[in-house]
Amino acid sequence: MSDLYDSFWADSRLSATSHNIRQSGRSAFDPFADIDAFVSKNHSYLMRLSHHLVVLASFLLAGCFEQPSAPAPLEAAEVQSSAPAIELAGRVTDEANIFSDGQEASLSIRLEQLELATQHQMVVVTVSSLGGREIEPFTTELAKAWGIGRQDFDDGVVVLVAPNERRVRIAVGYGLESTLTNDLCAEIIDSSMLPKFREGDYFSGVDLGVDALIDALQ
Repeated sequence: MSDLYDSFWADSRLSATSHNIRQSGRSAFDPFADIDAFVSKNHSYLMRLSHHLVVLASFLLAGCFEQPSAPAPLEAAEVQSSAPAIELAGRVTDEANIFSDGQEASLSIRLEQLELATQHQMVVVTVSSLGGREIEPFTTELAKAWGIGRQDFDDGVVVLVAPNERRVRIAVGYGLESTLTNDLCAEIIDSSMLPKFREGDYFSGVDLGVDALIDALQ
């Protein structure tokens, strides 16, 4: 919008100048005579201007053909994995410390039995914080870093609970997506887990959710 306004402003100024010339009393307007007079009067200025234009053109051409410099190599800290820094403690990793030892052992036994019966790997993990990240990539990167599921089958399942952020997610490997569909996992979370979580009973919510997942996989 400002560029269009400047153009109209320049045209208006040119029209006013032409009007003043016609009113000066000349019988005819000779543009070439005016140009010659201007060049003669400002010869030294025009020579300096042409020199500056040549220098500017050389500089611009050099910039056009200059090769971009190669990016600096990344430091080791910049290329390291972005996976959450949580160590796998077993089939249950209670980093948020919301389970008792007995509850953790009970979950671990059932998850082990599932793996022996189906070879599918399922783990439960609780975290004290997601570190400001979204739970979806957090869970997926954690599963990849831990190598949950058989490599050739991609049949791992991660149940992640972040009690402080009030978030829960069931991440399923591609090999089990036809069994543990998005709709089924959403139903398990909404019907089995969240009601207990709202009561502050995290173990019962996880316990019921794990039971529903095991039933679907067996």
